[in-house]
Amino acid sequence: MTPASACGSPAFREEGNSGSLLSYLSVAIGRSFGHCFSVLSNISVVGASNRKLSLDVPTVLDRVDAALIGATALVALYFFFYPVWRSQFLIEIWFTETWNAYFQDAAAAWKTIYPAPSALVVNNYPPLSFYGVGSLGNLLADNLFVGRWLSLVALIAVSVEIFVCVRALAGGIFGPAIGALWYVAIMSHNFTNYVGANDPQLAGEAIMGAASHGS
Repeated sequence: MTPASACGSPAFREEGNSGSLLSYLSVAIGRSFGHCFSVLSNISVVGASNRKLSLDVPTVLDRVDAALIGATALVALYFFFYPVWRSQFLIEIWFTETWNAYFQDAAAAWKTIYPAPSALVVNNYPPLSFYGVGSLGNLLADNLFVGRWLSLVALIAVSVEIFVCVRALAGGIFGPAIGALWYVAIMSHNFTNYVGANDPQLAGEAIMGAASHGS
């Protein structure tokens, strides 16, 4: 018995030969849960059987899906505006900003970035961000602002990686778009200590995400 027929729903019939086993299971499980929910709650949707899912037609969106994506995009832009606006001011957003800027300056000048154990300054971060941001800071602007810009770019990069990952796992456009936009909204609203701040956390996540997609 297939997952799609576990609750009495018709068995999943793959359209075409391009679907992978993972996509097959995702659609089958999703339809199975949807059918079970409709049976348990006695809900009937008129014309639902004729409606194409995003997994069935990966590049086609209906008006409802497009409207939901547009609404989520507006929410993401609304929350993303604040860290972008805040990043221009010469104020400390989070206490690690000046700590990072200190070691970024040291790395750009090829000075020691890992003090001796007896020193009063501690550094437990990998060296890549110090050399990268420090070098860009010498070329473009102050390290503080380069680190903030890098954080904003990294947030967008991670959201794109989320879109690609969800699409590879489940297909479609609606789910991947909602996941990517919701990530931008949540991060911009709840984690303002990292978004638009001189901290390499998001840049590191973007690098790891790109490596996972390339592997």
